[in-house]
Amino acid sequence: MFDMYAENGTISLNGLFRFLIESQGEDDATKEDAQAIFDSLKQLKIFQRKGLQLDSLYLFGDLNPPIFPKVNHDMNAPLSHYFLFTGHNT
Repeated sequence: MFDMYAENGTISLNGLFRFLIESQGEDDATKEDAQAIFDSLKQLKIFQRKGLQLDSLYLFGDLNPPIFPKVNHDMNAPLSHYFLFTGHNT
């Protein structure tokens, strides 16, 4: 989905604006709304000059909370008993 709104790996203000309307269903979104989002991300030091890059999306912290707020499995076994995914984005 990121690539649908990005050019050369970066989402610009126009790309974010289109995302808000087309994917998020915010029909009344404005470019000022998209700019406000970019402005809020500048504080987090993950915003690039020309836009937002995919790897930055993993750093949102409170804006990207866990799906389950608490562990929903019995995690009492030794660590070696669990499968760990170690892809480059984890």
